[in-house]
Amino acid sequence: MFGKAPLAERWARGERDAIKEVERLLKQAGLGQDAIAAETLVANLGVFEKIDGMVMRAEARRNVVLRELGRRRDVAARRLRELANEIEEAELREISGKAAAE
Repeated sequence: MFGKAPLAERWARGERDAIKEVERLLKQAGLGQDAIAAETLVANLGVFEKIDGMVMRAEARRNVVLRELGRRRDVAARRLRELANEIEEAELREISGKAAAE
C-alpha cells in the first residue's frame, strides 16, 4: 500500500505515466474512472451533506426575503392607489368648486 501513495499523488498531479498506470490497474481490477469518482464521493459525503444543508438554509432565507419584498410591494402599491384616488378626488372637488363659482 505504501507504494501506491506516490502513484496516487502523481496521478492527482496529472502526470501521464501515473495516469496510464492507474488506468491499467483499474482495468486489471475491472473498474474505470467511475470507481474513482464513486470513492471520492463516499470519502467526502459528509462535506457534500454540509454544503447541501448550507444551500437549503440559504434558499429558505432567500424565500423569506422574497416573500417580504412581495408583501412590501403590495403595501406600497395599495398606498399609491389610495394617494392617486385622493388626488383625483381633490381635483374633482376643485373643478366642481370652480364650476359652481362661475
